[in-house]
Amino acid sequence: MIPSNPFRTLLLTATFAFLSSTAAIAAAPDGTGSFETMLEELAFEGRVEVGDRAVVSNSVNGTLSKVLFTPGEYVEEGQPLLELSPTVYRLKVRAAEADVTRKTVELEMAVADLFRTSTLHERGRTTEIARADADHALRLATANLSAAEAALEIARTELGATVITAPISGYIDGVAYSAGSYVKAETGVVLTEITQLDPVLVSFSHPYESLLELHGAAPDRLGNLLDSLEVNITLPTGERLDQPGRLVATGNALNAEDSSLTIWAEVPNPETFLIPGLPVAVDVTVAE
Repeated sequence: MIPSNPFRTLLLTATFAFLSSTAAIAAAPDGTGSFETMLEELAFEGRVEVGDRAVVSNSVNGTLSKVLFTPGEYVEEGQPLLELSPTVYRLKVRAAEADVTRKTVELEMAVADLFRTSTLHERGRTTEIARADADHALRLATANLSAAEAALEIARTELGATVITAPISGYIDGVAYSAGSYVKAETGVVLTEITQLDPVLVSFSHPYESLLELHGAAPDRLGNLLDSLEVNITLPTGERLDQPGRLVATGNALNAEDSSLTIWAEVPNPETFLIPGLPVAVDVTVAE
């Protein structure tokens, strides 16, 4: 999602500064115009953009054994998508579990040895050095067990990572590798991608000159107005979508070609009529 920035207030000031004089316009005796009419004249050419996109990649090395999705289908966040062969990682878990067992026994032996050495030392039958050595051995055994437990946790995490899940909900592309391929966990390796199409973003541009001309006419509490603005989308077929969107962000710089400012609106797309790249008509109204 594109974060908002200070330009957003300026943008809305320019586009909707008419609100500061709404009452006067609506009361015009000659009927030359109304606030609603002025809003209707604000039309933009927009283009649909992806709402969100995520890559699917592996965090461990392995042989791709299963593909659990069909390209183009809708997947839910957390849904298993791919499986790497888990054999080696299961063996690593077993080895780590065995090491934890061994280190646990060593710790128990160190505890018993310290108790025995301390008892003998109290009776004067062993040296202080021997008691100190037993204490050091106990501390070392404790640290070794902690390290073994951490290694077991890592091994279990790696085993779990052989099942690769969807990071977001959306429509999934085809997989870039065939079953049987050995894939390494390297930065930049993409197995597939997921595209979120509900909601989508719609971008359009507004001339910056009008921003400057109308900036001074903004209402004092423009922020209170933002929630009441609706972005309406009309398809190339002329069909107007039922669900309006909302303004979410503006660009950080003017477009070099025409000194306009890019605006983004977030628009619901439950029927996926809005496909990325689709040109649409955009207008903005005040919700009733």
